[in-house]
Amino acid sequence: MADFREQGRLATPASWWTAARRLFSAHAMSDEDTIAAIARLKAQTGRTFDPHSAIGVEALKAEAKDLDRGVARIAVATAHPAKFPAAIEAAIGAPATHPRLEALRDKPERAIRLRADLDETMAHIRSRARILKAAA
Repeated sequence: MADFREQGRLATPASWWTAARRLFSAHAMSDEDTIAAIARLKAQTGRTFDPHSAIGVEALKAEAKDLDRGVARIAVATAHPAKFPAAIEAAIGAPATHPRLEALRDKPERAIRLRADLDETMAHIRSRARILKAAA
């Protein structure tokens, strides 16, 4: 990791890449293709998919062409479509909503800036966990 920080790249042996490619595959889509996938999935299923989940379903379909038939495949949704109002509106004509997200719309935003330091971050999380636990 020190080399990565200094040089901006990580030298890895070819055997690592070979092993990783056996375990993982990748799928990429343009914004336009993602919007089209969301619209297509809505028409096919009646459900509104968030952009990440729509890409996941499309990746699953692409990979399924190369995999053995008769094997069950599962795509897991990763987010609620209401988190992506512009993409959903572009795909289906109206943004998705969720009551809990809508309830947050008028709440003030809060942020705490921490240094990029693991000990400081963990101390902050622990201090907040105690406060939240006491309030429960």
